[in-house]
Amino acid sequence: MSYFETIQDRLLELGFDLGPVYGIRGPRTDAAIVAFKRSVGLRPRPYLGPLAPRTKPDC
Repeated sequence: MSYFETIQDRLLELGFDLGPVYGIRGPRTDAAIVAFKRSVGLRPRPYLGPLAPRTKPDC
């Protein structure tokens, strides 16, 4: 499984809609990452830095 497939799967599990899991970063993946980060109080930017995976288990 690719890095983005793992991220996309986890975002879907957490309830963030990004469409089908295809393993490629696109606008829907970016929007889901921004929504996730906003929901946990992080800066809403479309990339995952070192703190984002620690905010939810197994992300």
